Amino acid sequence: MDHSVLIRNGTIIDHCSEYKGDLLIRDGRIAAVGTALREEAAEVYDASGMLVLPGIVDPHVQFEVLYGKFPMTDDFDTGTMAAAAGGVTTIIDFADQARGVPAYTYLTQRRAVADGRVNVDYTLHMSLTDTTVPAVEDMAQVVDSGITSFKLYMAYSRRDRMVNEGQMLDIMTEAARLNAICGIHGENDNFVEYMTQKLVREEKTDLCYFTTARPALAEVIAVNTAIAIAEHCGCTLYVHHCSCAGTLSAIREGRRRGVRIYCETCPCYLNLNEEVYQREDGALYVVNPALRRRDDQEALWRGLQTGEVDTIGTDHCSYTKEQKFRHRGEFSAIPAGHPNVEISLPLMYTTGVATGRITMQRLMELMSYQPARIFGLAPRKGTLQVGGDGDVVIFDPSSRWTMSPDRLLTNADFTNYDGWQMEGAVKATFLRGMKLFEEGRFCGPRHAGAFVPAAPSAYMR
Repeated sequence: MDHSVLIRNGTIIDHCSEYKGDLLIRDGRIAAVGTALREEAAEVYDASGMLVLPGIVDPHVQFEVLYGKFPMTDDFDTGTMAAAAGGVTTIIDFADQARGVPAYTYLTQRRAVADGRVNVDYTLHMSLTDTTVPAVEDMAQVVDSGITSFKLYMAYSRRDRMVNEGQMLDIMTEAARLNAICGIHGENDNFVEYMTQKLVREEKTDLCYFTTARPALAEVIAVNTAIAIAEHCGCTLYVHHCSCAGTLSAIREGRRRGVRIYCETCPCYLNLNEEVYQREDGALYVVNPALRRRDDQEALWRGLQTGEVDTIGTDHCSYTKEQKFRHRGEFSAIPAGHPNVEISLPLMYTTGVATGRITMQRLMELMSYQPARIFGLAPRKGTLQVGGDGDVVIFDPSSRWTMSPDRLLTNADFTNYDGWQMEGAVKATFLRGMKLFEEGRFCGPRHAGAFVPAAPSAYMR
């Protein structure tokens, strides 16, 4: 690629620095950062009054997935267009091993779905669900192929995705040997299934009973179990979508004992709480784990401020209103998930940076640098350092706008933040120097994203 882009006069911010200057991208990589840079025949972008940020790395998205009878509305094409509109230049999706299919075989199948159809760069977590076929045995080949993280579901037995504690022991033992990471969906399946069936028998199926079936306690039990197994195996643990103070406390105690644990939370747990389930449109807010109490929200914000939380992932799951409302009188039948990949950066800027809760540097640490470093994508991704990929977001902190679904590119026809007043907006997104998004529209080459191989990364926090 013989192309250069000069971004001038912006305020350049990543996880470790902030200064006024210019940034030069040449042949897809950052070639220089400084002041008064010059480049002949360069495409010039004037970023005066704007923030120049590293591309967001979203460590938790789900595109092109069918859960039961509910297909997600965003596939790899539309989902990654929406990602680009939100300043996300790298996504980490999942290869959820199908029952009876060897893990590495399924990984190749999932990659075949994504390759050639993504508009931003991507990698995957390998979810292991069936150890009766090669799964543990395939982990070394998965790591050699450039995927260094595995996902274990401690819930969803009805979807044939759950692994038990014995399987977790085998998987975490091998992950420790490979210096790989094991992530968990932390909800205790026995607890959730028992409570769900009990409530159904009692004809308590309205949405107001949702958090009774999936309380914070079910999450805390599961996370403590995973920490104990990881401690025994010497495995690095990644707790996906931490939703409550109790989980943070369990992680804190595990770290005190020397267990290597990373913690992710999501915008929904920081900005919404269980009170929304009392609303007429409460079905739109169903997500697993469930939304928690206000004091859990505050605990998570403190975790962001103190460094206890390592990353922010969106857990993007896109459904339609019709899908969400189809079983609104049966909480256990409502598809769980929120469409967040496109709005996470302006949302977190609005509720975190603009309110003074966290700094912009800290937000870039949570949303770009740490996800890239933890999952072995650094230094190529996650910073604005010379030699890294030219993944850049131009962000206007002075923009004021109202959130609504009609201005978003996602195929979901609703947003959980409809009517919220936003501060700050993505003006342009560059992927390896290619302008993908500008002024509200996708403008880049289609399907220019690529798989990014990762390498095992040492635990550091």
